[in-house]
Amino acid sequence: MVLAIALALLTQPTHAQDLRYLHHQSWSTEDGLPQNSVHQILQTPDGFLWLSTEAGIARFDGIAFKTFSHTNDPAFLSDDACCLASSTNGDLWIGTPDGLILYRNQHFKRFDEKNGLPSRTVRALQPSRDGSLFITTDNGSAQWIPDHFITAPTQPSSPGINAPDGSIWTYTNTEVSRHSSTSSKQWKVGATLPGTRVETLFVDRAGTAWIGTNDGLSILTKDASTATPVPALNGNPVLQVFEDTEGNYWIGTESSGLHILRPQKFRTEPSLENQAVTAITETGNHTIWIGTREDGLRGLGPGVTPHPETLTSPVILSLAPGLQGSVWAGTPDGLNHVAANGNVQHITSAEGLPDDYIQSLLADPDGSVWIGTRHGLVHLTGDKMEILTRAQGLGGDLIGTLFRAQNGTLWIGTSTGLSTLAPDGKIDTFTTRNGLPEGIVTAITEDREGELWVATKGVGLSRLIQNTFHSIDVEALSSPINGISAGPQGYLWLRRDRGIDRILIAGLDKCAETNTPCTPNSNHYGLADGMPSEEKVAAGSPVLWSMANGELWFSTRRGVAILDPAHLPINPIPPPVAIEQFSVDELPIDTTANPIQIPFGHTRFTIDYAALSFTAPSEIRYRFLLEGFDRAWTDAGTRRTATYTNLPPGGYTFRVQAMNNDGLWNEAGATLPFRVIPPFYRRWWFATLVILAIAAISIALYRLRLRRLQARFDLVLNERNRMAREIHDTLAQDFVGVSIQLDIVSQLLQLTKVEAAIKQVQQTRKLVTDGLADARQSIWELRANLSQDSLPTRLAKVVERYSGDTLKIHLKISGAYRQLDNRIENEVLRIAQESLSNIQRHARAAEASIDLFYESDMLVLIVEDKGQGFAMDEAAKAQGHFGLSGMNERAKVLGASLDIVSSLGKGTKITLSTPIAGAKE
Repeated sequence: MVLAIALALLTQPTHAQDLRYLHHQSWSTEDGLPQNSVHQILQTPDGFLWLSTEAGIARFDGIAFKTFSHTNDPAFLSDDACCLASSTNGDLWIGTPDGLILYRNQHFKRFDEKNGLPSRTVRALQPSRDGSLFITTDNGSAQWIPDHFITAPTQPSSPGINAPDGSIWTYTNTEVSRHSSTSSKQWKVGATLPGTRVETLFVDRAGTAWIGTNDGLSILTKDASTATPVPALNGNPVLQVFEDTEGNYWIGTESSGLHILRPQKFRTEPSLENQAVTAITETGNHTIWIGTREDGLRGLGPGVTPHPETLTSPVILSLAPGLQGSVWAGTPDGLNHVAANGNVQHITSAEGLPDDYIQSLLADPDGSVWIGTRHGLVHLTGDKMEILTRAQGLGGDLIGTLFRAQNGTLWIGTSTGLSTLAPDGKIDTFTTRNGLPEGIVTAITEDREGELWVATKGVGLSRLIQNTFHSIDVEALSSPINGISAGPQGYLWLRRDRGIDRILIAGLDKCAETNTPCTPNSNHYGLADGMPSEEKVAAGSPVLWSMANGELWFSTRRGVAILDPAHLPINPIPPPVAIEQFSVDELPIDTTANPIQIPFGHTRFTIDYAALSFTAPSEIRYRFLLEGFDRAWTDAGTRRTATYTNLPPGGYTFRVQAMNNDGLWNEAGATLPFRVIPPFYRRWWFATLVILAIAAISIALYRLRLRRLQARFDLVLNERNRMAREIHDTLAQDFVGVSIQLDIVSQLLQLTKVEAAIKQVQQTRKLVTDGLADARQSIWELRANLSQDSLPTRLAKVVERYSGDTLKIHLKISGAYRQLDNRIENEVLRIAQESLSNIQRHARAAEASIDLFYESDMLVLIVEDKGQGFAMDEAAKAQGHFGLSGMNERAKVLGASLDIVSSLGKGTKITLSTPIAGAKE
């Protein structure tokens, strides 16, 4: 960017400044300046303007000041900044009475005697081309060589200022001198310079000397012999003059703050200030006549009456130049011919005009004048009037604008079209059939190639090509055109309802040929370019005039806007762009950090930026893009802040570009990379852990499900095994017995032993009956498991089932009853059932007992009979036949102990002890 600015400066035109084209503006403490004594002004390579004052230093971006002092940075032990200096690497040095301060990478650092300075009281700073810095203090001089100070001899006073033409300018307290190879000239205060003391001398890039005294500012061009005072600074002690990269002049004063003189595109005429100007013209002897809305005529030029009286009306509708400095002035009440000496001749309907409302005028070189009225066109030659109307071939009687082409053809705008009057008297009319847009023709002109351009109300521009008008849809033209002028530089100048446009004719040619909307090379000018007002007065013609000296004069509601197309100041420098502040939830972030990382959870991201163009800072336009979030550039207009909310985690780069007042974009712009750090739960390692955890949990759940399925399968399998044992030990045995008995019956019948066979049949019948009883018993036992009764109640039902005439069973329940888990109660009940079943089948006992004890942490079941018993060793060999193995399996499921004691002839005792911790009371 610095290289681009340097190249632009080399290519800028460097003609002497015309003070009339310099626009003045000033700032004081009321505008944010820390103090009104501005001792030095400096522009750093990044484009910022820095000011030293007695209350700290200020950084200026063209819109706002940012102050640095002891109130916001501890490096400032004193706020009285005497001087500034900068280096090519962007360092800024500030001299104060209490140390030398370095500003680098947005941080201040103070140096004093401890760092090698002869004294902490700094008086002057002088940078050198090699990047070093000379420091003058109260106790000698030092030189800063990157990273340290060395003692240096006192620097001699500068021999002078070298001007671009080779001359040398010098000054003392009382005079300014210019020395060339052939002559020398002096200007003294109190004589040719204001005041009593010269404060500063500056020579700009054009070679103009700017002299600040204790009583104002004056300029001396290289060819001038007399200094020209700058009126805006009269009476102000000027301490410094500085020219920035765009050619603006900055002035620091003793007590009135900061001033700027900007080269503007427009100047004004002081005598017409606040006048509502309706029409402008210039006569052959360079007399300029101005028509106003309510104050008649104004004449500008030597020997002219400035304010002629006795007009038919003070409202001027139209003007045309007359001979010998005279002017034709049309009003709502007739025509006036005003001589340069102020004599006025009235020409009204009483003298033969068809109407007194004079809308337009056109003067011919022979002194005749064409008069446009509401009832026809009048050609006035001396005292002779010729009236042309629709009857003579005009398109209409209401006459608007008039224009004389290079070939002598008179173009006449009417309410219904555009008519031409050839030198031979032939009249032709163009209407919509010839491509002319509908609406009243408001302006006509001809370019240097002889091409005709026409503006119609509400439509825009049209161009005549081979007797056919082609409308041009120019996107930049959004308001009506009231005046057109084709300049020698190849541009059309358009006076619109608001502002002025300059459009390249070559671009318009392409638009006319394609009949498509276009955006040709164009510029729009307004208040920021020096116009006193953008508005045009409603009625008046002509609203712009090309003067003999090349200037263009435009009418406005507050005087005239004057422009010199040949010396139009064009800003060729892309505006440097800077990120001024990055805030997150209104807290500033250090933008020098690398990288810039923002923790997750913040909601509002604000970026303040500025384009450092001082020519027209209010006209700078911006566009920005947040890479990683935005899909397209945002047109910010003149807004200097971008705000984003709720940015998701990730990397971002903010880019901002700016366009200066002449449409030149800085496409490199400024960038700000930053990163929003994701929370731990949105980082890759956390996602990996979550995936692994989910996988582990899924596997665990799968395995748990398999174990549950296996457990259910085992339960089903165990139940099937139990049922198989039940069937085997009961029904199967009974069926085997039946089968055997039937075989015996069959044998006996074959031996004709009928009685014995009958006895065997009876035994077989009893065996079948017992088998059916056992089957019913098994079914009842299955249903008993579904009961919701308490264990004692269910056990009582089992005892009732097995009790009968041949077996008495005694049930005893003791201890505090607690509801147990269904699984425990079911298994205990099954063991009791199996025990009673064995007693009924095998014990041959008359009595049996069941005792159920509820202890504190144990449930004890004792089943005892006094039957025939069995041998324990034989029972072990026949494991499973009597259901003992089933009982052992059930006890194992409960984690209980099962003790079986039996002997032949003494009965059997079965004791089950199962833990019941955690049972419900």
